[in-house]
Amino acid sequence: MTRVSDEDIRAYREDGAICLRGVFEPYWRDLAARGIEYNLKRENWGRRARYYDAGSDNPGFFQDACNWQFVPEYREYVFDSPAAEIAARLTASSQVNIFFDNVMIKAPGNQAPTPWHHDVPYWPVEGDTVCSLWMPLDPITTENTLRFVKGSHRWGKRFMPSDFGDKGEAGKAYELPRPDFEHIPDFDARADEFEFLMWEMEPGDAIAFDGYVVHGAPGNPLPTPRRAMITRFAGDGCTYAGDKHEELGPPFPDCPIPSGAPLTCELFPVVWPPEARAEGV
Repeated sequence: MTRVSDEDIRAYREDGAICLRGVFEPYWRDLAARGIEYNLKRENWGRRARYYDAGSDNPGFFQDACNWQFVPEYREYVFDSPAAEIAARLTASSQVNIFFDNVMIKAPGNQAPTPWHHDVPYWPVEGDTVCSLWMPLDPITTENTLRFVKGSHRWGKRFMPSDFGDKGEAGKAYELPRPDFEHIPDFDARADEFEFLMWEMEPGDAIAFDGYVVHGAPGNPLPTPRRAMITRFAGDGCTYAGDKHEELGPPFPDCPIPSGAPLTCELFPVVWPPEARAEGV
């Protein structure tokens, strides 16, 4: 049984994010590191890979997504590590699907912050049981850790997605035809109005967070990279939303299910509990 306490579950649902200490043993950390090393070779970048190059004086930020079908180490991590069971327990879901895997790497000396945002408005999914597990492969300090606006997943708001910087406009809101999306507040300028969550971490720890909790991150002023393996899960009641907005990501042009359908297909298979997995997956 994965180590998730009743207090962890309560804090996750109330606060929107929790730090779980030591939930990934060395085997899983080493497995993820090998997968990332393979993925980082240019010839192994997926079609969703992005390198946000901040210029020669400001090292960049790399991310890739949706590669568990192609990288054996990612596949094993997605299906067999504790991540899926953790997501199921935190969201009280009878089963969880993998939505996508994600690797994010901020280079040493990166000065570009990740803008405040929440995830679901970017993605072709709807539902209240979207859960991400963010596992660092390097020590994390207060200088480069994620920051969360405590309880923001319970506000009932949907904020306009922002540019992450691939067009040189990091933090600028997209102009999407979504009147239900609000422009996100300047949480840095209004920091005294909110409570923030952040943690120093070691490899093997993980942050679990809700798909609607607002979060961001500073750059990485440390002399070491900030590598993270992230798994995005969808629990009970989540549906596909392929018509939300195709220009954001990750896109799934080959998805065989229509918008509004339960999020289960070969792209998003059930990963927990193991007995609910489709044959051959």
